[in-house]
Amino acid sequence: MATPAPAVASCVVGTWRQVNNTGTDTQSFPGVTLQDSGGAGVTVTFTSAGIETDNYANSSNFIERGGGHIVTVQVRGTTIYDFKAAAGNWAESGGSGAITAVGTYDGTPTPPHTSLPAPETGTYTCTSTTLTLQALTPPEAAYTSVSTRVSG
Repeated sequence: MATPAPAVASCVVGTWRQVNNTGTDTQSFPGVTLQDSGGAGVTVTFTSAGIETDNYANSSNFIERGGGHIVTVQVRGTTIYDFKAAAGNWAESGGSGAITAVGTYDGTPTPPHTSLPAPETGTYTCTSTTLTLQALTPPEAAYTSVSTRVSG
């Protein structure tokens, strides 16, 4: 009898600290594409059973720029998703927990916003020390996250 494949590829399993997150945002200002970066310090843990835990306690701010606009967002909180990763593709489903975002749009403070981000899908590459996740959905907020292994 064949052994079922694990929910998460072995090179992904473990705890990772995000080094940087880069991407685009086409939602904040209609007709303007913002380039974003930041998020260093987010800790993400993937278990072989298929659980992803994202902890934003030590995250640096996310900063978006474009078309003369600047958006700065601080994110805090913890989210948990069901997670699958195999053959270079990954997908989140379900979800619990929440993050709270506080920011400024062109220097104007925004009220705190608490939510559970929608599950995402994408591609990945990993080595024993580096994990790169590219999120393909939603397309208006695609990003690439590079993390280094903390443990596992």
